[in-house]
Parts: sequence; C-alpha cells; structure tokens
Amino acid sequence: MKRLFCSFIVFSLLSACSFNGTNTGSVNETSRNSETKVNTSLPTNLVVVVSKDSSINILNSTQVADIFLARTQYYAEGEKAIPIELHKGEFREEFYQKISGKNNEQLMAYWTTLVFSGKGKPPVTFDKMHLLIAHLSTQKNYITYLNSESITDQMKIVYRLP
Repeated sequence: MKRLFCSFIVFSLLSACSFNGTNTGSVNETSRNSETKVNTSLPTNLVVVVSKDSSINILNSTQVADIFLARTQYYAEGEKAIPIELHKGEFREEFYQKISGKNNEQLMAYWTTLVFSGKGKPPVTFDKMHLLIAHLSTQKNYITYLNSESITDQMKIVYRLP
C-alpha cells in the first residue's frame, strides 16, 4: 500500500512537470501558434539531438544514459545539459530500455527513489511535439531523443541508438 501511494505521489509530481501549451517558458507566440510538421510514425531509428547552435557534436552511450538518468547535469565539456522529452512519447519506453535496460516499472521506481532522496529529477516533459522542438531549437543546452524522421534543420544528431 505504501509503495502504491509513493508511486502515485511521484506520478503526480512528474505529471505536474509537463508543459501542456499553457506554460511554455521562452517559446514566442510565433512558435506557439505554428505547428511544426513532423513524422510521428513508429520509430525506425532513434537518435539523440541537440540544437544546431550547441557546441556538443558527439556523445557516447554512457554520456547519454548519465544525462537522461540524472546521473550528471553537465556535458563532458562542462556545459549544462538539460534533458527534455515528450510526456507520453511513443518511443519513450524503447529509448529508456536501450540506454538503461529498465522497463517502465523499473524506471518509475528509479525516479521515485531519486525524487524522494533529492538526488535527481526526470527530464522536463512537453505535451506536444511542436513545443518540444521549439524549446530545443532555442536553447543550446537542451537535449532530447527523437525518431530520425522527426529531425529538423534546427537540430544536430549527437548519438544514434543501436
């Protein structure tokens, strides 16, 4: 019962961190009102991307896992790394399985431990792909994972998942 209650609390906290279009931070009105056309079909090739303005050019699997699992907040070069993702992205489970070997239940338990111990928090989430892309394009420290077909000219690939 206690574990179920704790999981509910963490889920509630994680859900409260997502952007639903009303809390868009630094996205300007043009970005908010225009839908970016992306292909959201089943992933054929997951990639990790940053803004084209980022100084980061390549990451290895350990660096990607460390950033997305809140083991570090910095790229190897010393710049701040801010992971972002879709709240209910269709390839979220596949991504985390590949970088950490954790399924959804294990990942929820992992985040529960980190959040309640104060040692980390999950990536910032967005409810809509166009908001995620707009934020990624304007912030050089943001990093996310996408289907390679969703890449725009405002991004650069820093890692390809196997």
